Amino acid sequence: MKYPVIYIKGKGSHTARFSEMVEGRMYVVGDIGSAMRTLTSLRTDHAFILYEQRDPAADLSDIRLLNSWPGGGIVLITSRELTERERREYLRAGVNSAIAGDMPRKDFLRTLQFMGDYAFTHKPAAQNSPEVQIFRMPLWKRAFDIAASLSAILLLSPLLIVVAAAIKLDSPGPVVYKSKRVGSNYRIFDFLKFRSMRTDADRRLKELGELNQYAAQPQEADSGKMVLGEEEMRRLLEDTQNGMLYADDFVIAEETHHHKVETEQENAFVKIENDPRITRLGRFLRKYSIDCFIYIGGNDSMDTVDKLSKYLNDKGITDITVVGAPKTIDNDLCGTDHCPGFGSAAKYIGTTFAELERDCHVYTTKAVTIVEVMGRDAGWLTAASCLARANGAKGPDFIYLCEVPFSIDTFLKDVKAKLEEQDAVIIAVSEGVKNKDGRYISEEVQSSAVDSFGHSYIAGAAKVLEDAVRNEIGCKVRSIELNLMQRCAAHLASATDIQESRMLGKAACQYALEGAGGMMAAVIRTSDKPYATEFKALPVCDIANAIKSVPADYINDAGNDVTEKMVDYLTPLIQGEMNTVYENGIPKYIYLY
Repeated sequence: MKYPVIYIKGKGSHTARFSEMVEGRMYVVGDIGSAMRTLTSLRTDHAFILYEQRDPAADLSDIRLLNSWPGGGIVLITSRELTERERREYLRAGVNSAIAGDMPRKDFLRTLQFMGDYAFTHKPAAQNSPEVQIFRMPLWKRAFDIAASLSAILLLSPLLIVVAAAIKLDSPGPVVYKSKRVGSNYRIFDFLKFRSMRTDADRRLKELGELNQYAAQPQEADSGKMVLGEEEMRRLLEDTQNGMLYADDFVIAEETHHHKVETEQENAFVKIENDPRITRLGRFLRKYSIDCFIYIGGNDSMDTVDKLSKYLNDKGITDITVVGAPKTIDNDLCGTDHCPGFGSAAKYIGTTFAELERDCHVYTTKAVTIVEVMGRDAGWLTAASCLARANGAKGPDFIYLCEVPFSIDTFLKDVKAKLEEQDAVIIAVSEGVKNKDGRYISEEVQSSAVDSFGHSYIAGAAKVLEDAVRNEIGCKVRSIELNLMQRCAAHLASATDIQESRMLGKAACQYALEGAGGMMAAVIRTSDKPYATEFKALPVCDIANAIKSVPADYINDAGNDVTEKMVDYLTPLIQGEMNTVYENGIPKYIYLY
């Protein structure tokens, strides 16, 4: 995106969608004041301003103020058809274009492209803008704020007194901490809050800099930093019109600040483990200040999201939002077209079967190779073995999914018939294949152990079939369990899978920030050719404890292979390769210990 995008939220729910369309490069604000401050801070001549429609009267006032920043291209996001009168009024106020909230991505980007190429060339740059209108608080609003604040203070005074006493007893120093803040019309005011850090925290921060977990690599001294004495600090604080920027504990010239931002690589975040600057009370308050909880996982994880959301709702807890984000290579979550991780696992499985085929068909000895693939109740991963047939290869001779009742007798007939045609037979089988009575065929070789959710550990289907082939057919036979390899083969990751995972994570975060508790971010496929997706929030209660099985029309009539519909479904998910970094001859991985 050539120019920055500012999104002003209104009554709609399009934030996540537009964020995805601009690939997350968007500033989301809730009011006109925040938008103006963001525009001022960006130091750019032009910006796209997406204004979500609210009330027409308030909209017009806001848009006129936005139009006072002449470098902005204002796009009105509507949820309904505008009347002719409304069109004229919005245009007079300064709107450049109006689009629907469900506008296709291609058309939306074309609108921005037109504004960037044409509209901006006919508007003056922001640096030549006139003075921003002075904000004036209505008298009734000011009176209400004072009355409500005083009432709240009186009501909470017993609690405030207890907190103040706790702070005083916990560490020496004043109870209240004073810092500078920017208010209406950029006026500087004193901001008062209860002290949560020790009185020498500012001084100790420099001493503890090397413990900062977010710290970047050590940097050389920055000549642009200002060191101010107390007298200089006092004098500068008295002047609010001299182009200075204010923070809690320093004052710096605007020119110097911009130089620092452009040249310094020092991380802005400070996080020190067991920070000694924080009081015990402050540590307690910080520890539990959780606003959003995003749970990433499969069926059991979504069940947890559902239970947590219902618990918070039953207890009347409204300041914590729990959202689900799908992640399972099994690809068995309902609602979503596919799950992050599945595309990369499918790419690995298809590649592995293609390599096995080349090895097995070298020999002329009659041999059967049985490969067991993960999948307790859904055969998506096993079906991905068909991808080995790309580029003219044969791929597996048989594919048995857990959606179809499995018969060992029928299996042996299939294998015998194929061995009469060729020397090597390759078979893909789901670990969760069951007989017509619903019993896992691997039960005779598995233990009675269960996981934390009460699910039996299942494995050994390939081993059972190996014994059956050896006993009934008598040829050379081997069984292989892909096991963990199919979910940790990062060197064969799908670029499409990685990109969609990032975008879905952003969507989940956006839903959490919007307060969409009890929802799961889902991938919705909108087109196969060309492949296209969008993201949608779905109620997790409709997803938890449900299984998305392979559709019947994705499986052949004999129940021992898949159809072209499965190939069409899988192929877009495995496209693209990641730039794997090698060191000492093998891929370089992050350190986990």
